[in-house]
Amino acid sequence: MVDENPVWFRDAKWLCGIFLVPSLAVALWYFGLAQLSARGRGAPVLERVLQLTLLPEGTGGASLAVRQGLDYTPGEPLQLLPGVEVYADVGEIPGFSLEEADNRIAGVLAERVITGGVSSAQEAVTNVEFGDQLARAFEGPVALIVRARLEASMMPSGLDNGSRLANWPLQARRRPGEPVQPVVGVFVYVDPTKLQDLSDREIGELVVRELADVVLSKGLAAAQEKVGNSNLLQRLTDTVQNEVRSSLLELFSTLLVSRRALLASRLEQAQAALAEEDAQENGLLGIAGVEVQGLTTEQANAAVLRELSERTYQGGTEAVLPLLSDAHQEARLQSAAWVVDRFTRTAHRRYLRLTWLFGVVSFLLLAGLVFFSAGLGRLFNLGLVMVLAALLFGGPLYLLSGRLDAAAGPPAGLREVGAFQALVGLVRYIGSGFVTEAREIFSRNHLVVLLSGAGLILLSLLIRLSRVVRPRRRSLL
Repeated sequence: MVDENPVWFRDAKWLCGIFLVPSLAVALWYFGLAQLSARGRGAPVLERVLQLTLLPEGTGGASLAVRQGLDYTPGEPLQLLPGVEVYADVGEIPGFSLEEADNRIAGVLAERVITGGVSSAQEAVTNVEFGDQLARAFEGPVALIVRARLEASMMPSGLDNGSRLANWPLQARRRPGEPVQPVVGVFVYVDPTKLQDLSDREIGELVVRELADVVLSKGLAAAQEKVGNSNLLQRLTDTVQNEVRSSLLELFSTLLVSRRALLASRLEQAQAALAEEDAQENGLLGIAGVEVQGLTTEQANAAVLRELSERTYQGGTEAVLPLLSDAHQEARLQSAAWVVDRFTRTAHRRYLRLTWLFGVVSFLLLAGLVFFSAGLGRLFNLGLVMVLAALLFGGPLYLLSGRLDAAAGPPAGLREVGAFQALVGLVRYIGSGFVTEAREIFSRNHLVVLLSGAGLILLSLLIRLSRVVRPRRRSLL
């Protein structure tokens, strides 16, 4: 029987099948990770991984000491973030919310910019990483914000049409080589050579930019001293105090997003420390919100690990690192952070998005494979693709599952052992942190797809075989 389908039909079928195998395999992988990192499973997995990282000898060994209040002493103002000179008074701490803390830091930084310029805000930040972020913001968006706001406010007041321009060419002739004042009522002086090729509006924009630079370098008060016209002075003051301040608050709040977990942790611990001022600074295996009095070392370690795993799931390793008082435990957790952060709530949401993405791609390729196939080939091709997709990742996972060392330590970095050994260590470490349920999830998902594909192949073969062995009906004619 001659295949009547054109050549490009067969080529399209094979292309759909070739791309469908890895697409479906990746979708299965991310679906398993999404299940594993879901709310009810992510924290237990993290608890196992944190135990291997922080207490490799087991929960019955050394005590897991955790700071109750970080570097905060009850009765003193709380520094909201390390390296940022912004505080909450003692009386504010018990009811101080995360939003209030975020607004307090952003508000203080914005106020410092307005009153003393950029340098004043930078003096309040000694944290290197956050300081670098601020520096980049001041060089880029902050300068653009201040200039744009002032131009929008002040230009319509006679600076856009030249009605406020002074006779600067006459000034240049009378005082050769000296700067001139191009706008009446604004004591900004400019080299006359810079003004020769500019239009009236461009001269106004130049003067406003100079005022914006003064605000950024010395603060609003210094800029106000350069404006003698009451109308322009009012516009300058209102714009900086309202629109510029509001924009700076939004920008600084955005920069603080990545530190909200740490900020929330410090607030929570400070509030707990005030509630129990007679507790020891580091507590007895303590952590805010966990009662360990009367428990054995193993029970207390287990309770603290459960709380740490919950906080890690919500905010990642950044929310837990400040809680650890042991430098070795902190260093081990930092080395394993790139593994731990794969099972947080944020990671779960990312896995769901990727599952949907590759799922939709797989569905489109599957539809194309079925469309370009013919007859029983539709069942056979689809089944074959499902089997191959299940084996692509399921096979290696099954082979590796028996080789995982339950006592594997955190993976070493690439620089220490090389890329291959780092990958092996990562696989062993993740596997050692999986509970039995985790392996069952991946096994079940791949097994369902494998058996479904095998069933489709078997069905297509049985139908084909039945057609071969079925006796032909004799003609009655």
